[in-house]
Amino acid sequence: MYLELENNSLTGSVPPDLGSCSNLALLSLAVNSLTGTLPIQLGNLHHLQVMKLQSNKLIGGIPIEITQL
Repeated sequence: MYLELENNSLTGSVPPDLGSCSNLALLSLAVNSLTGTLPIQLGNLHHLQVMKLQSNKLIGGIPIEITQL
């Protein structure tokens, strides 16, 4: 499953509920105005192959839960 929401002028934080979309293989939130940190719940996306987050206003590091996918 793909969720492609790039270049949509999205604001706010990355929703932690995305972590319950267990069949996601691609998550693209690039080229928006997302802020805050990445939620650790994204570490639940065990089928994730591609995550695009460039050109946002995110802060902080990548949670260890995501790096272990």
